[in-house]
Amino acid sequence: MGDEYIAGSTGAGVAAKSEQPMLIKLPCCTYHNNILSEHFEKDGQEAVKKFMGITSTPKGRRSTYDTSKLNTVTPLNLEEATAFGCWTVKTLLLLHHPQIVWEMNGVRHVEESVRSQQSHLPSQVYSDLFNGDVPRGSHAWVVSSKDQDPTVPGPAVAPRVPLTTIDGNSGVVSTFGIGARSVSGGPTVRLQAVWQPNAIVVHPDEESGTAVRVWPRPAAGLRLEDLSVLNLEQGARFDATFLGQPLGRFENGRAVVLAEGLQRVFCSDHASGRRFYALPRLDDRTRVDAVRAAAEAAGLLIEDDDGL
Repeated sequence: MGDEYIAGSTGAGVAAKSEQPMLIKLPCCTYHNNILSEHFEKDGQEAVKKFMGITSTPKGRRSTYDTSKLNTVTPLNLEEATAFGCWTVKTLLLLHHPQIVWEMNGVRHVEESVRSQQSHLPSQVYSDLFNGDVPRGSHAWVVSSKDQDPTVPGPAVAPRVPLTTIDGNSGVVSTFGIGARSVSGGPTVRLQAVWQPNAIVVHPDEESGTAVRVWPRPAAGLRLEDLSVLNLEQGARFDATFLGQPLGRFENGRAVVLAEGLQRVFCSDHASGRRFYALPRLDDRTRVDAVRAAAEAAGLLIEDDDGL
């Protein structure tokens, strides 16, 4: 579309720009590339483009892109929202793959912020993705925020929800921003995924209504224009929500409940539904009840093999 792309910040604090976007590549054989395309990319990319008000027209080996006014874009239906959620989980979890390459203008870029996200995920997570399945224990959210000037440091904020280690599996977080328009204006779509199996994860911004859960339990009606636009501090708080160095270790058949302000809460299945367990000396009952209500509203207390 003739836009310039931010390549990064130069030493003098000036944004380095390019006519080519940053490409994120992962070496992949034809067989598994076809599986990723069939199960994630084909429908997922269409859902993402619709969500962002982008239409593409094939032109030879490439495509041309146009944008629509966001207030004219119709909400995603359930099928599209599901494809959006699957694509989000796939994309953000693969950012942790040890062979991922970030490239612009044919030059590989390695930045601290990129390296910090390359926490190790178990090989089974990648096996699930390359077999066309969303890995069990995946959670994902989306928000809209104001564009961040890459030459200006963001505000310092503290994590609000520590991840943990459950049955030997340490939680991993991945966050990524996509400009919904050119660098000169428009909102930034911020995506966040957490891999934490055997847990119910309640995002604090989901509780407040500024973030929308896209996995598990995606819902119809997702529309970029309807999202609250976070300011720079709120966007930074969203990015830093989860402490990616897991605290604590759990070996329990119950699902661990992770949310802001909780220390040690579990959830287990009963004939009458799911029951929360909390230690009064550690966790305030009012806060526990509020988290339970949020989990119920998000559909997380319905049995779902994909969610936990």
